[in-house]
Amino acid sequence: MTRYRRNDSYLAWLAMLPGALAVSYGSLAQEVARSAVAPNALEEVVVTAERRSVDLMSTSLAATVLSEDDLIARQILNLDALQFNTPALSVSNYGQANLLNIRGIGRTEVATNAAAGVPLYRDGVAVFNAYFSSSEPYFDIKSIQVLRGPQGTFAGQNSTGGAVFVTTNDPDPADFGGSAQVQVGNYDQLGARLVLNVPVSETFALRFAGDAERHDSFHNYSGPYTGHPGELERAAGRVGMLWAPTSSFSAVVKVDYDYVDSGANTYAPVASTAPLHDISSNANLFAVDRFVRATANLNYTFGNGTVLRSISGYQDGETEQGSDSDGADVLFDTLDYRATERIVSQEFNFISPDDRRLQYVLGAYYADSSVAIPRFLLAAPPLLIDLVSTLERENVAVFANLNYAVTPKLRVEIGGRFNRASVDQDLLIDLSFAGFPLGSTPGPTTLPDDEKFTGKAGVSYQFNDDQYVFVAASSGYKNSGLNTSVSAPPSFEGETLISYEAGYKARFLENRLGAQLNVYHYDYENYQMTQYDVTSGLAVLSNVPGHTESNGAELQLNARFGAIALNFAASWADSKLPTFFTVDPRFPPPPGSPACSAQGPSTTPQCVNLTGRSLPYQPEFTLGAGLEHRFDTGIGSFTPRVDVAYMSDQSTKVFEVPVQDDLEERTVVNAQIAYRTGPWSATLFSTNVLDEEYVVAKVQGSGGLRVAGLPRQVGLRIQRES
Repeated sequence: MTRYRRNDSYLAWLAMLPGALAVSYGSLAQEVARSAVAPNALEEVVVTAERRSVDLMSTSLAATVLSEDDLIARQILNLDALQFNTPALSVSNYGQANLLNIRGIGRTEVATNAAAGVPLYRDGVAVFNAYFSSSEPYFDIKSIQVLRGPQGTFAGQNSTGGAVFVTTNDPDPADFGGSAQVQVGNYDQLGARLVLNVPVSETFALRFAGDAERHDSFHNYSGPYTGHPGELERAAGRVGMLWAPTSSFSAVVKVDYDYVDSGANTYAPVASTAPLHDISSNANLFAVDRFVRATANLNYTFGNGTVLRSISGYQDGETEQGSDSDGADVLFDTLDYRATERIVSQEFNFISPDDRRLQYVLGAYYADSSVAIPRFLLAAPPLLIDLVSTLERENVAVFANLNYAVTPKLRVEIGGRFNRASVDQDLLIDLSFAGFPLGSTPGPTTLPDDEKFTGKAGVSYQFNDDQYVFVAASSGYKNSGLNTSVSAPPSFEGETLISYEAGYKARFLENRLGAQLNVYHYDYENYQMTQYDVTSGLAVLSNVPGHTESNGAELQLNARFGAIALNFAASWADSKLPTFFTVDPRFPPPPGSPACSAQGPSTTPQCVNLTGRSLPYQPEFTLGAGLEHRFDTGIGSFTPRVDVAYMSDQSTKVFEVPVQDDLEERTVVNAQIAYRTGPWSATLFSTNVLDEEYVVAKVQGSGGLRVAGLPRQVGLRIQRES
């Protein structure tokens, strides 16, 4: 059965792009010269992730901030696309889940028992851990802020690698209007978006936003499978309410609902010689996510300017999948899986006025999550594994961040966080062989409360309005946890990170060029690494003893010269594990072999020396660049744009086994031409213009499985604003 459609007639649209881009970018030198007197310049970039509004160029943060216009221009539609526009960010998409890492820190396995090193926030609320965020679309977004480095002293959830803050547009009592958009493309893609802002009174407003999309499969499926693998059907909606009865108080409540039927998590054997998008299967394939999220942000400003803020969140999601565990139609290895997650969270902030020598953010945070797996059937005939699990996790924290102006130019920053986490698990695994039960085994149930203090200290100096430097030391912590496999160590310890960072920020050419340069050194203790239980295929986390080190540098440039705008971001990273020997569970030693000591020496060929290995999901180099030129004419404006992103190769595991563990380098090129006249705009676009074939993820399965990146897509988008 074939569902693969390239729709090559759409590729003719690309013939329009090279000529227009050559004309546009061939005039770069002339435009730069004319811009000496042009009024156009970079707008001030505001960061709100620190729970106050500050100028990005005058804050001790390594950050990438993208506005709504940036997201549209760079075709950033979801979390996957975000990685090509942010230095040191890596996203490995498994289909219904993702691995999000910054500077090699985050998570190395889709496992709900592990804490996220890089939390993702939506409207101030930390969202589901690993699931749902890959498929949730970006629509009616005000800004996205990607912060690098530990971020635990001013926001809710603990953080080691960084944090991603996604903020949607609030209702506006002063403006009735909205926008409507339709989109068509190859693979019979059809999409629509609608935004409507309704002022009810001078103090009350509603905002409605919706997004829907469908397309055929990107893959050519064959074999006796059932289902509609790869055929996307997605619908998402958001309702927002703003009430501001006085100048001192405001309340914003938003409710999101998402439904995503992606047909399948598409896997193929890692060693397959078939084209990446040719898939064979003999399983019942399905992949459906649905969730609801409610957030409430309440702000009260006292007479002296101090702000008391409450951020509340409720989330309830369900994911289910049927996948082919061997990625082919040879064996009958399958996974039938269903999980639910509920999160209730509450955060309070007490924020000082912005015009004081001493500025502070004081906070308290509580989160309770419950993950239930009522169905987990892993079939590898004649073996059948039936797992039922419930995981309860609770976090309570208090934090503070103080910033003091010693002089008008010199500031000192200090912060701290105390976090207490508890974990309870109810786990039962049933094994059967050829239909005969082998027995039931309970898993580990609880851990002692995990308590940890982390902090931050730094100094910054503002030379003038356009020159800023900072140095900082901070710490982050990933909580301990329980494994979900009865034949593995029952638990793993928390991971501590000490970060040393320096940054330089500057504006040049009358604010037409902005630059950020950051360098860092990381020191980990008890780095959490991923292994696997060979019998069940479940992820097992363990700790690397000793200190793991990582070093890196990042550069970001943004410029606007009249009608020309460009952006550039690059990163370099290098990391090394300490002296460490261990066994890869996929290649165990013969029975009766001597034990493998973590300090060595190797006792068998299977006792692997991992000393000096790099961190998983940490490419040595990332690079992203974009260039656009606006042409104003009597019938409207035309803006061609090209974006290029490069990511060097990386490994998915510390073992770095060729074929099974490596993700090769990739270069992705996007291009578009946007036309605008009055309230109307039309954009002809293409993503992955060169149709680069690359593997975006590798997962555990029968011999290992791979997930292909997205192929070239071409389409037309028409929008009207009012």
